[in-house]
Amino acid sequence: MASEAIVELVAQDIVTTLKAVSVDRGDFTTLQVFRNDNEPPPTPRDGLCVVTDGEADALESPHRHAQWMQHYEITVFRSRSQKSAESVQTHLSNTWGDVAKALKTDPTRGGYALFTYRDPPTRPVAGELDR
Repeated sequence: MASEAIVELVAQDIVTTLKAVSVDRGDFTTLQVFRNDNEPPPTPRDGLCVVTDGEADALESPHRHAQWMQHYEITVFRSRSQKSAESVQTHLSNTWGDVAKALKTDPTRGGYALFTYRDPPTRPVAGELDR
């Protein structure tokens, strides 16, 4: 049996970690995680989290092994009832906080990565959903 590539093990860990985000464990949201590996994602719905593998950047290493930075894009779809007292920005910030908190629990992704670096959300798109 062939072993998984390290980059695949890191991706699997990210997906597993995000699948644990749940209001049942004290988070603000529950995520339904989908890994986008050449399949179209499901129809966007509240809590859908799509993990997409990005490009890898080679890094200079003083050691005799390869190092690279693997990029992943995490997209979370959120909707909020117009009856909610919570602002759209608070709703989005709480969701980003849940994702960041989950990824911080093990920045080495099970020992397969040196660290996990998170960029802040780039373009949160706020929208209202009538319920």
